Amino acid sequence: MKVGGSGRSEVIARIISERADKALRQENIERKSLTELVAEKERSILDLRSALALLNLAMDQIRSTTWATDENLVIRIVANGELPSTHCGVVWEAGKTIYEIFKTEDPLDLGVAAHLEGLKGIETSVRLLGEFSNMTLRVVPLRDEANEVMGCIGVLNIVGD
Repeated sequence: MKVGGSGRSEVIARIISERADKALRQENIERKSLTELVAEKERSILDLRSALALLNLAMDQIRSTTWATDENLVIRIVANGELPSTHCGVVWEAGKTIYEIFKTEDPLDLGVAAHLEGLKGIETSVRLLGEFSNMTLRVVPLRDEANEVMGCIGVLNIVGD
């Protein structure tokens, strides 16, 4: 009687029902939050794909290839303009390291050294040598929201045919 029921069974049934309603409300809140998070991620992916498509279009016009690496100098994304998907005997694609792209393990190689400087937060521009001698490379640090270096952005331009 103190808890507002006419008997033990009714009180137990009401408590179970209230707890079930509360759990369902909480589940709906969590589901709504997850749905909003998924929608936000889908919008972010669309924005990223749109930006990459625009970058690819721009690269077609200026005879360049642009990429972003992580802190291990693994290429994560490539925007390839007029350069073919295979250039200087190397397939230019995500998943390759800068060492593979420039065909060397030498940290003093101009292409590799520019990226290593980028990881230190230093922007670098160089005219490459050897089979890459008709190209210039610019490397800038890629920074996160806290302004910490998290990789590099590389831009390779053909300077002559």
